[in-house]
Amino acid sequence: MFTVDCVRQRSRCNAARCSFGACIAALAASGILAAPWTWRALDAAPSVAVSRAVPAWQEQPARPAAPGAGESAAPEDAAPPLPDPTFADPANGERYRKAIEHLSQGEHRAANDLFRDLKERVSAPAEKEAVARGLLESEGRLELAEVTRKHGSKEPAGAAAADSVRKAIARLDKLIPRFARTFAGAEIAKHRKGLFESLYHVIADFEPGGAKSSAPPREPGRRPGEGGYGEQAKVVKGSVANGEVREGTSALRWSTGDLLSHVNFEVPAEGLDSFRYLCISLRSEDPKETPRLVVLFDARENFQDWGGGPRRGGAGWVLSRAGFHTVVVPEGTWQDLRIDLKDLTKKGDVTWGEVVALRVVHLPGAAARLVLDDLRLERATPSAPSPAPTP
Repeated sequence: MFTVDCVRQRSRCNAARCSFGACIAALAASGILAAPWTWRALDAAPSVAVSRAVPAWQEQPARPAAPGAGESAAPEDAAPPLPDPTFADPANGERYRKAIEHLSQGEHRAANDLFRDLKERVSAPAEKEAVARGLLESEGRLELAEVTRKHGSKEPAGAAAADSVRKAIARLDKLIPRFARTFAGAEIAKHRKGLFESLYHVIADFEPGGAKSSAPPREPGRRPGEGGYGEQAKVVKGSVANGEVREGTSALRWSTGDLLSHVNFEVPAEGLDSFRYLCISLRSEDPKETPRLVVLFDARENFQDWGGGPRRGGAGWVLSRAGFHTVVVPEGTWQDLRIDLKDLTKKGDVTWGEVVALRVVHLPGAAARLVLDDLRLERATPSAPSPAPTP
């Protein structure tokens, strides 16, 4: 049964026995309850709302981790300078210096050939160490150039371009550990970051010092202790291995209560016109809890502008707000949702340019303990191709 707060009586009620019909009218206006409605249709409304959104979540492509998720920026992770040993054979010393010169000028293939030749000529430990490091640097640059050649030279558009970026990021993720603590590795990580940002805008990853790790400004009407995300929502530490977080080391834990409650997130200053999907990871800490959540791109500034605040509001009030919304039901395991913005229900004469906030709203019902992580927007087409390194 779809239980809501009555918008006429402002009290909990069973909508199927509502004598006023105001809640039913609001549900019908939202598009969740089709007209002409029946009591049986009302009973099925939650599952209808969820099944409508499911196709946008299924068969989704792999979601690459946000840059720096769970990583430290310790000074010791920086690449040490290239060695400058004294070679026993002056000719080998000259070859080494020439290879370094090629490397500095971006002639990575020529540098790689010289380092490979030197590898067969040297035997002293210091010489072998220097040549191995130079060879690794040149190989890293060549690998980066190959990734860019395969996934960036044709400059496809739309979904093909997005898929190409994801494949490039996946390949770079495999290269980063191999070329750790090298200058080539730093370039690979930088290129990977640029590709990621061309496709995704991170709304919140909750990581210390990470993208959008601090709460958005507190809205007017909220009590000082509630914070920007909402009531009883706070960033917590956890482990991916234990299932406590989805990515990195932190996530947002939210105790919803049994009334209407919500958490807020900022939308990008550039607007939402260039974005196609909302990606969000969420789970219910208790598998028995299956709360109904509304993902709302809100076109109104203040969520507490009705009838004394959302604690006294109901589902009909939320679903009739100007903006774009859909309904989701978290499960006991992590769900990586990729919601197509074109499939959201539109309310009012609004555009994506008028959206002022993203809100995740818990509809009145049983209390739940939820965990949210890795909220990001995905562009329909990557914003700009990255320049290709010179082989």
